[in-house]
Amino acid sequence: MQIKKYALFFVLLFSFLVTSTDFSYAQGSQYYVRVRNTKLRSAPQHFAPAVSDLKLGDAVSGTEAATGWYKVTTASKRTGYLHVATLTSTKIITNQKYNPSTDSSDVVLAGKGFNKEVEKEFAGKNPSLNFIDVNMMDQINVRDADLIAFVKSGGLKSNG
Repeated sequence: MQIKKYALFFVLLFSFLVTSTDFSYAQGSQYYVRVRNTKLRSAPQHFAPAVSDLKLGDAVSGTEAATGWYKVTTASKRTGYLHVATLTSTKIITNQKYNPSTDSSDVVLAGKGFNKEVEKEFAGKNPSLNFIDVNMMDQINVRDADLIAFVKSGGLKSNG
């Protein structure tokens, strides 16, 4: 049950943080997934059933469908919805042959505007933060069915 509380906290925190994201790209454009993993949703809602899994750098094309959501089509012709916070118009290259000294965590951090030096500086300015717990939460993988059941049992509402 404790894991479900952390998962819900993380989902709600993410939802609040990304609502202020400025994303004003042209309609019908090419976009790229800018987060490590995300779900292509069947409706423009965080808790809608997943159509497909996408990963960092995957290309999609789409148009704005609802506030904060884009209706997109993947390279494999799957159609669904992605939240604006998961997209960028900048192509993301995840092939590490260009710089063998980077690892996948460097690529993910760079996609978020971080690198090891920025994270170290942030940690130095915020010594009371517990990054171990944050890293543990990053490893939590909650099945969609469990998350939807949790939302319904708690009477939670999703407006996007």
